[in-house]
Formats: sequence, structure tokens, C-alpha cells
Amino acid sequence: MNLMIKGGDKNQRKLAKKVVNYCLIPMNMSRLRRLNISMSIKKMNNCHGFCSEESNKRREYTIVIANNYNTIREFIETIAHEMAHVKQYICGGWNDEQEAEDDAEHWEKRIADDMWEKNLI
Repeated sequence: MNLMIKGGDKNQRKLAKKVVNYCLIPMNMSRLRRLNISMSIKKMNNCHGFCSEESNKRREYTIVIANNYNTIREFIETIAHEMAHVKQYICGGWNDEQEAEDDAEHWEKRIADDMWEKNLI
């Protein structure tokens, strides 16, 4: 996997990298040889984050995460949520928007809980 993170502060970039790398195993993406993620951490007023597919042939994805959070947990959950959308793009699981959001919400809670319980934060 190739991960490029820009924006945010040093601690936010470090935490974002840790969360993305953690997501790979439970989301069954650790064996993907080709996965390119560009992440941007910046102030956003209207949403917490979003994900877009840049090229399905080359597995290139862009994730934008808000840096203005009340808690670290919200930051972690948003990154995990957007990583779930990356997985959905790869697996073709983006047919029903509500189902995709429900799945992403499941992953955001699970990843945040796992990382907290394992004292990785």
C-alpha cells in the first residue's frame, strides 16, 4: 500500500497513518499489492470526511478528513469510516447507499473500539 498524507499537524498525520494501517487487516485489505491512498487533513465545516475513487484499475483513492474534531475518537472513527468506503469500492459493495453507510458505521465503531482496547491510541 502507498499512503500519502498531507495537511493537519504532525500528530494528526501520525495517528491517521496508524489508523489506516490498522484498518487493513480486519477489513481484509492487507494482501492488496496495489492500493494507493492520498489523504488530506483540513478544516471542513459541512462534513467529517469523504472518500472518492480516482482509478479503479490502479486502486487509487482520495480521502479527505476534517481536522476540527472535539475528540480523538471522532477523528479515528472518521478515518475508519472512509477506509470502509475504500473497501466497498474495491469489493463493489456500493450498490445501496444506506447499506454502504450502515457498513461504514459498523467499521468505524469496531476499529475505534479495537484500537482503544488494545491501547494503540
